[in-house]
Amino acid sequence: MEAKFKTQIYDVAKSFNLDPTLVAAIVAVESGSHPDKVRYEPGYRWIFKPEDFAKALNITLDTEKVLQSCSWGLMQIMGATARQHGFKEDMPVLCHPEKNLFYGCKHLKSLVNKYPIQTDAIAAYNAGTPKEMANGKYFNQQYIDKVTKQMMIIGGRK
Repeated sequence: MEAKFKTQIYDVAKSFNLDPTLVAAIVAVESGSHPDKVRYEPGYRWIFKPEDFAKALNITLDTEKVLQSCSWGLMQIMGATARQHGFKEDMPVLCHPEKNLFYGCKHLKSLVNKYPIQTDAIAAYNAGTPKEMANGKYFNQQYIDKVTKQMMIIGGRK
């Protein structure tokens, strides 16, 4: 676990009753522990009330749509997902570790509640829902494998 964010990850994860090792593993896989990482997802379609946020923040509708189509910060939470969980500030604020961890963990907790099997929740964090192929593997199996490997490394079980 990145020493710089270890305490923050632990505190926020525990506040949502999440395993800090899982959160730290997602941080490692999603951003490599780089809080300023931003990635545009041009095919992203699930935008949340862009008109309302564009007006409230005094930006164009197109700008809000693009910003909601980006993943932000340590946990690479999608802008639209953060909006759905109550984030009302300017999107770059999601690069602040405390905000990012809060909204990323809030989203992860909602997935853990919806999908009690941990691999399902991990798959959903990456892809929206856990989608399995006919062979029983997930469509995003490589992502799940990376997160579970990081959990073992972080937890000291190489």
